Amino acid sequence: MDCEMCGKPATVVVEVEGAKLTVCAACSRYGRVVRQLPPPKATKPKVLQSAPARREETELVEQVRKVTHEEFAKVLQIRASTYHHFESGIMLPDTTIARRIEHFIRAPLVVSVKVSKAPWKPGDTGKAEGLMLGNFVKKK
Repeated sequence: MDCEMCGKPATVVVEVEGAKLTVCAACSRYGRVVRQLPPPKATKPKVLQSAPARREETELVEQVRKVTHEEFAKVLQIRASTYHHFESGIMLPDTTIARRIEHFIRAPLVVSVKVSKAPWKPGDTGKAEGLMLGNFVKKK
């Protein structure tokens, strides 16, 4: 949990002008300490699931199924027009619908991705690519 005043890791709960805030040790001097927070537990990296790639999904569905768009949409519990948007690449299905498609065609479509939360450092702006707002704004 982060400090509600400065953003550093919080270690205590303090009362500041009647409001209880979770703050770091440095910011605890601005209020009355109510209680200490337990040390943070080590967490596993989050695993996100991404939607299937358009080309792979369409090819697999066309190879495996021998039903009409309407029948397949009914099995997936979605409208036929929504399924048409998936096949044409206008929309990507969310993870739950992609799982239903996986179950029906018996082929994996959803890929797990590990995401690590790297700490942000002051002055770290990343690399900017392409045009930016400064390219269009004239300074006085």
